[in-house]
Amino acid sequence: MHSHSPTFLLDPFIVNTEKITSFSPSMIEIGKKEIPIGPMYKQSVDAALR
Repeated sequence: MHSHSPTFLLDPFIVNTEKITSFSPSMIEIGKKEIPIGPMYKQSVDAALR
């Protein structure tokens, strides 16, 4: 069983995964705020959200 942290770093943001309302390979949405995911962070974001 994997124990994932409920947060991860998406420079310059620290993202609480419990607050994410939707996401795509290029964007995270928290409520009505959209945070773009840059190419350097796509792999770490994908790993954090699995």
